[in-house]
Amino acid sequence: MNSLLIRPLYNGLMIPDSDIYLFFRRVAVVRPPCEIVQKELLPLVRSCVARALKDHGLSQNEIGARMRVTQAAVSKYLSGPLAEGPLYAEVEGLIEQVTEDLLEGRPESDVIDHLCRVCMELRIGSVVCRRHRETHRSLKEEDCQACAQLLGGERETFQSRFSLLSEMRVAMETIEGCSVFHRLIPEVRSNLVACDSKAKESRDVVGIPGRITVVRGRVRALASPEYGASGHTAKMLLWARSFYPRVHACLAISGKDETVRAAQDSGFPVERIASPAGAVEEIIEAARLTTNRRADYTSVHLPGGLGIEPILYLFGPSAVELAQRAVIVAERLSQS
Repeated sequence: MNSLLIRPLYNGLMIPDSDIYLFFRRVAVVRPPCEIVQKELLPLVRSCVARALKDHGLSQNEIGARMRVTQAAVSKYLSGPLAEGPLYAEVEGLIEQVTEDLLEGRPESDVIDHLCRVCMELRIGSVVCRRHRETHRSLKEEDCQACAQLLGGERETFQSRFSLLSEMRVAMETIEGCSVFHRLIPEVRSNLVACDSKAKESRDVVGIPGRITVVRGRVRALASPEYGASGHTAKMLLWARSFYPRVHACLAISGKDETVRAAQDSGFPVERIASPAGAVEEIIEAARLTTNRRADYTSVHLPGGLGIEPILYLFGPSAVELAQRAVIVAERLSQS
């Protein structure tokens, strides 16, 4: 950092010289390596990709359309200095790959995959890590390994979140692949949620944003699974886990009598709530669950009432296993 920029900051905050080092240790806390990526890596890649696309005969408007930027931005990229230095040397392969992706019209998710993969690699003991340490010397002296630990798989949280999201996608594919599953979907629509053993709040639970609906007779998720996407069904799962710790997933389906019978015949014991309830707190207050802590599958039936549709909450050991068992319920119901 330029000393001319530093001195007014010192004087304005009246920081004694002896405290300057401590001050910059604190500053580094809010200056993550993402800043290097944003200010140096991404502009470099964009500039080089724009030049490469121009070399392939594309106009500035065509380049802008493919890069999702304005023509003015493309003009700025093309008029800038030629890239050089250690950062450029590390991303030459990425620039070629992204250029090829854009020329071939490949999905944007492919471009993001290539960009993020290289970014993560450069943050683990490579040029982005080195530039970050040069900018904030305290990180070098502390031998900061944050990126290596986070991105290298040493934190179980990241692996768990990825696994749970992947599991939910497979579960939804199972549900969407069943041609008769729409018979289980209530008028208020459905949701599938799942969590790991450490979940304590709704934000720790994966759900389907916008719920699960029916489109032209087939069940469809309106969006990909996300953490914190469900409120009501997530709370039901967390509550049920206090009785059934082996349960990690919940699916809300229609609570009509024939559906309840099909669920029972498919291996779901049914705990019945005597009176209608709307909010989760009301359901919990009305419920009298029979504790069977070893149960893998169970269900809670909420009766209908004035303005309340009957709902059956199915619980299972995982999202995939619950989806597979729910398909059996749907098929049994369609045969009745």
